[in-house]
Amino acid sequence: MKAQSDGIIKGVIDAKDEEITLQIMVRSSEIGECKAFFYIEIEDGAPVSFLVVADFIGPFVKCHHPIVDYGLVKVNSTEDFEVEIENLSPIPADILIKNSVNAKLDFHNMISMEQI
Repeated sequence: MKAQSDGIIKGVIDAKDEEITLQIMVRSSEIGECKAFFYIEIEDGAPVSFLVVADFIGPFVKCHHPIVDYGLVKVNSTEDFEVEIENLSPIPADILIKNSVNAKLDFHNMISMEQI
C-alpha cells in the first residue's frame, strides 16, 4: 500500500488471509463533532465504506471560589482574597483574565510567572 500526497491510498490486498491495518489520526482546531466517510473502491467488486466520528472538546477549567463576597469593607482600605483556578483537562487552557467594567473594583494580577 502506498499513500499519495492527496490522501488517497492505492495498493493490493493479497488473497484470502491477507489484511491491512489503517492507522487513523484525528485533529481539529474547532470544538464539536466531526464526521468523515471513507470509501474503498474495489476493482470488479462492491465498494466498502466506513465512518469515523470524533467529538472534540476544549479544556475544562474550574474556579474554586466563583463568588467572593467581602461583606462590609471600610473605604480606602484593602482586603485580599485568593481565587484558585484549576485546569482539570489533559490539554492546556489558554486563559485571559479581565477586570469588570466596575471602576470601584480594582484588579491587580498577583500571578507570578512561575505559576503560569
